[in-house]
Amino acid sequence: MRILKLRKKSDTGFQNKIQYRLPEGKGKKKRQLIKTYRKYRLFILSTTIVLLILLCISIEMIFKPFSILTINSKNFTITDTDKTILLGKKLYLVNEQKINSVLLPNHVEIEEFSVTKKYPSTINIVGKKRQGVFKIKKDDTYYIVDGFGVIFSTNKTSTLPDLPIKIPTIKIGTKIDKQDLKLYTDVVKNLLNLKLKVKSLYLEGTYVYVVLQDAYTIRFNIDNYLSEINMFKKAATQINSTDNIKEVSFVDNKVLIQYAR
Repeated sequence: MRILKLRKKSDTGFQNKIQYRLPEGKGKKKRQLIKTYRKYRLFILSTTIVLLILLCISIEMIFKPFSILTINSKNFTITDTDKTILLGKKLYLVNEQKINSVLLPNHVEIEEFSVTKKYPSTINIVGKKRQGVFKIKKDDTYYIVDGFGVIFSTNKTSTLPDLPIKIPTIKIGTKIDKQDLKLYTDVVKNLLNLKLKVKSLYLEGTYVYVVLQDAYTIRFNIDNYLSEINMFKKAATQINSTDNIKEVSFVDNKVLIQYAR
């Protein structure tokens, strides 16, 4: 039996050493366990972590919990390519941003997707369809354009307002520059208010050229087109419809009318 010598403190200081015997049994075993744990605690912790990781991997491989097995779509048709991208992905890792980034390139007709999840393995995707605001004609087909300038479908009999612009290449999925789109729509709207029929518009250098059904052209400066439109509105009241005009332009806040010979 182990004997420790301790000092017993009194009011006047420490008395002579008195021998005390430590209790046998549970107290001793507890101290031995604590000593053993302190010695091997790093090994115990690392082993526990490794076992937990192996357990998670085993569950993942055997049961594959929360993987996407079912995809429900609304307002668009889910394709085999979409399924290949999404099936098997972890449902808890999927969000609307990821869905939009991977699916939108394959669905030009959709403006954005909204997503809801139904655990353990179902995802519901709803597409918000693009809304056409005007059409662009090429050959005998009208290309439908939304408010963001995206050309997303075709329709030979569309009744949308016509935006008669000339674009070198026009096809589904291309996009008209936002500033150009505003320029086109502003010009057409203002000229329609003057009861002038626009035949076509096109950009060249720093100018937008508007060809009217009356066969003459108006040249607006891109950087100053709104004020030039206002100048033209005032001058238009003095233009005779029978005048053989070739081109109207603006220099130094003046309206220049070039007549055909």
